[in-house]
Amino acid sequence: MTTTLRKSTTFALVLGATMLLTNATFAADPDPIADRIAAMKTVGMSLKSLVPVWKGANEFVGEDVEALGKTILESFEAAQMNFVEGSDMGKTTAKDTIWSDPDGFKMAFANAKELAGAVSAAGADFDEDAFKTAFGGLIKTCKGCHSTYRVPKE
Repeated sequence: MTTTLRKSTTFALVLGATMLLTNATFAADPDPIADRIAAMKTVGMSLKSLVPVWKGANEFVGEDVEALGKTILESFEAAQMNFVEGSDMGKTTAKDTIWSDPDGFKMAFANAKELAGAVSAAGADFDEDAFKTAFGGLIKTCKGCHSTYRVPKE
């Protein structure tokens, strides 16, 4: 087992739990933009934790991959429910395409969630080859979604 992946996994899981608790705590005063940004940051941190495993630089540890896959899936679900009407204003990198092509956006999230579930399942099954296939697809799906629905970072 690699210490780096264990630390990254623990951090990502703690961050994810914190995000979910924060959302529950502030439900009376919702901020969908901040909530979806927090959820997507959790996705990003979890993905970064898995890249070295995908590339073979870190050991494949099924339990860690399963946990991070679940964190990614739950964070996608949290982010998606915060793309609500009226949340296209303010400090956001969301393109207008999200609201002009809602079916395409929903399909992009559905694909990403399916692949995150496949990453988690590969971890549960201790199947490194299935993980590498699912994770590669997930990265590609994320890049495609960002190019279509997100304003590029400067």
